[in-house]
Amino acid sequence: MKIRSKISGALLSLGLGAALMIVGTFALFSDHVISPNNSFAAGTLDLKVNGQDTTVQGINATGITPGDVNTQSFKVQNAGSLDFFYRIVPSNLKITLKDGTSFQLTDDKGTFNQSAYDNYVKRIKADGESGDHLQIKVAGQSFLDSNGGISTHVTKLSPSQTDNIDITYGLDKDAGNAYQGIKVQSDLYFDAVQAKNNDTNGNNRPDSWG
Repeated sequence: MKIRSKISGALLSLGLGAALMIVGTFALFSDHVISPNNSFAAGTLDLKVNGQDTTVQGINATGITPGDVNTQSFKVQNAGSLDFFYRIVPSNLKITLKDGTSFQLTDDKGTFNQSAYDNYVKRIKADGESGDHLQIKVAGQSFLDSNGGISTHVTKLSPSQTDNIDITYGLDKDAGNAYQGIKVQSDLYFDAVQAKNNDTNGNNRPDSWG
């Protein structure tokens, strides 16, 4: 009896010890925070010009005479959820003289052809003009020079922000007879690109545009 009691007592002590260990493991103070329904989605880049997504009514001016300089405004809107940079690219810019001679100054990507412009100016001067008297500008930046193939006017817009951009066109007062019947054609390509992670130099111009 005594032996058994001692053994039983020892077993009972071991059992209590194990029980205490188990209870101690699950009785620690704890706390929990749940973050449910996690998802990851890309933002949207949405450029609108005069409220349109794809094409917008352009400029169709006729009967321009020396001294006529007109302005057409376009409303550019960031309708997406991401900041973006935008610019206006004068693509397929072509000047055609009265006799049908044409000069292709930019291609469909807006790359400026300096040689074509030089030939145009040479022809105009040969016809008695002192120089180029066309006025075609975006926000004051001329399309018709070595910097004009792709507009240097770059603007950053945040979501819901708008910008009014002016296109100026016409002839200055010094334009002579060589400009009679001249025709200028161009597609205005409004180009936008994300701003985030695209301006490592901090110069307010996207790296992707060089």
